[in-house]
Amino acid sequence: MDAPETIAQGPRREQYGRVAIALHWLTALLLVGSFTIGLSMVGLPLSRQKLQWYAWHKWIGITVFLVTSLRLAWLSIPKLDADRENRRRFRGRTGEWPGKVLRCS
Repeated sequence: MDAPETIAQGPRREQYGRVAIALHWLTALLLVGSFTIGLSMVGLPLSRQKLQWYAWHKWIGITVFLVTSLRLAWLSIPKLDADRENRRRFRGRTGEWPGKVLRCS
């Protein structure tokens, strides 16, 4: 029987994969960059440079939207390798030879 959860521990949550983490940090970096460009271009006089910065700011925003949509889609897809413990147990029973055979073929 599982031990009861305490308030300090909280509910046990599934960890995010590398792709979800990478998309998260990519979104964060894009947001910081867009915010920086947005603040920097406010004081510029109307010129080619300011219009170019507006274009960059707009495209970064569109990219943030697309990356966020991709991230949400990625998190909604059921993962084939969600049960790592079963794979670990299988590998323990069979040894490493199935992986080596697959890599060599």
